[in-house]
Amino acid sequence: MKFKLYFLLLIFSINIFPSIIFVYDSKSYETIEFVVISHENEKEQIKTPFIFPKGKKLSIHSTGYKDIDIDVDKDTIFVYLEPNPFLSSPYIVEKERLNGDVLKVKIKNEDLLSSLKKVPSANIREYNRTKIISIDGLLNENVQILIDGVPVVNQQSKIVPITLLPQDLFSSLSIYKNHYPNIVGENIFAAGIDFNIRNENKAMARIKFEDSFLSEFENSLSFRFLKTGFYFFERKDIVLPKKRVLFNSYQKGKSQYFYINNKKFSFLFFKGDQENGDPGILGHRFFDSKFSESMKIINLKFSLLKYFSFIFSNSVYGYLYDNNDIQILDSSYTSSYNTILSYLNSFGIFSQKNILKSSRISYCEEFYNGFFSNLKFNNFYFTNTLSFSYSLKDDLKDKKNFLYSFVLKKEIFFKNQIFETVLKISTRRPTFNELYWSGDVFAKGNPYLKNEKMFSLFSNIVNENMKFTLGFNYYNDLIRWINESGIYTPQNILNVYNPYFELVYRKKLLFFDNSFAINFSPMFIDNFKILLYTSPLNFNYYLNLSYKNFNFSTFFEYRFKRFTNNQNTKFLKEYYLLERVDLEYVYNPFILKLTVKNPFDITYETVKGYISEGRKINFMLKMEVL
Repeated sequence: MKFKLYFLLLIFSINIFPSIIFVYDSKSYETIEFVVISHENEKEQIKTPFIFPKGKKLSIHSTGYKDIDIDVDKDTIFVYLEPNPFLSSPYIVEKERLNGDVLKVKIKNEDLLSSLKKVPSANIREYNRTKIISIDGLLNENVQILIDGVPVVNQQSKIVPITLLPQDLFSSLSIYKNHYPNIVGENIFAAGIDFNIRNENKAMARIKFEDSFLSEFENSLSFRFLKTGFYFFERKDIVLPKKRVLFNSYQKGKSQYFYINNKKFSFLFFKGDQENGDPGILGHRFFDSKFSESMKIINLKFSLLKYFSFIFSNSVYGYLYDNNDIQILDSSYTSSYNTILSYLNSFGIFSQKNILKSSRISYCEEFYNGFFSNLKFNNFYFTNTLSFSYSLKDDLKDKKNFLYSFVLKKEIFFKNQIFETVLKISTRRPTFNELYWSGDVFAKGNPYLKNEKMFSLFSNIVNENMKFTLGFNYYNDLIRWINESGIYTPQNILNVYNPYFELVYRKKLLFFDNSFAINFSPMFIDNFKILLYTSPLNFNYYLNLSYKNFNFSTFFEYRFKRFTNNQNTKFLKEYYLLERVDLEYVYNPFILKLTVKNPFDITYETVKGYISEGRKINFMLKMEVL
């Protein structure tokens, strides 16, 4: 009788205390965030780490890795998947899909902006040397930058100077459109770009020549748990098409980083600064004007008691605008402290403090606190954020905001297809720049802005080679910068309607890796006019040819015309652009790469008044010691 009782208690305890399972890449020791598990003819995709009842057998699958079967018999299990070389670099991979619309791009021997351009619907808007990322239908003001899943919070503007980020620090980037799980303590209203840190043993040195001028130098040293590096760049004045030089458009800067990572702990310290000459906008040229940016990032992540995780981050951003032509000196400084505590990434709380000091606002504090949850019921996913922001400054106490985000998703697996439907309701608060900006003579903030509100409904069909999305976004009180009498100021546009579809297809034929994307995403305001600077129709094509030690790739994009006024009477012309051609030769430990950007020297604008660079030839030499 006692034996039977002990046996029942043993079975009972097994069911009560499940195992927690971590999954890693056996070569790089990086976490594999999403896997497909199979048990008793049931199959589901799940985020790692995950819990599973003891005493059962489990099969784990992830695209690009060999399958593995395990016995779930311990409190904590560490699983290491071996890469499958044939599928090791897919363009769209199942293991990196998130609850929503996700793409992942490998960063190889190219700059980060070129990697971003491979992403369908990603658009780089160029203001001379300043590059701003926007997502078609989702707008640049709503793109959140993350590093290894931790937000780089810049409540001043949400814009992060990506040109400061070293290339070798990252192995890939992920684009999260419409939705990102609320585990980061910052509500991503529309889109997020997550830079994934590279983790492998090697020493690297890289130099890059731009039209025979040394423009970049980078070195890094990596051990199993440690990575450190230095990055320096200097670029001469922009050469426009037809060899016209844009004077006072130089750029120079440097950055350094230190990164520690093991299975339960990671720490990143990053610091960089840069200076750009400011030639102004077409028709308003300056010859003695510049602006400087500095950025410091501290990210800390670790696990607590198996089931809890803790994140602390501090993002500091500084800006200085010095224009001797018109005697203007403007400066601002933003510091954001972000603390997140979560339980199995299912429930959590966060607290954020943002501080602004500027020429116009002597001191301003914003506090942003909230609760989030990520729940799953069979194939239903429910994610929500409830939060509020406030300030203790006397004249800003009426700025209290209650913010929310609700996402409901239904996912169905059928053979090798995944069908998902997502409903989202969300809000976004204005940034400090939108409220108080006084950075130059052509723009000013608007302290009376309301919160943006968004309703989104979309469906995806996904497999390893194809993704098709059909959806609808509705925006209320959308914030856009409007030109009135030569001054740009943000305003709440009452209603914006955005029906859209996107098709992405990738297929490897022999040595050729082909991928193309077509995106139709008109954003309608009143009287069916198109919202400023949004392109209703875009097409991207990427080709890569690998043969022995040679790699050849090219990238083509088409952009429909974009309107520059609300009446749709003024617009930027559409353009067909062979954006770049790359030829790479790999002879370990050396990598040689020749790049020709805009080879046909096409004249085009992504923003009115800012003509993009003409033909540019780059040569890169990289040496890796494994």
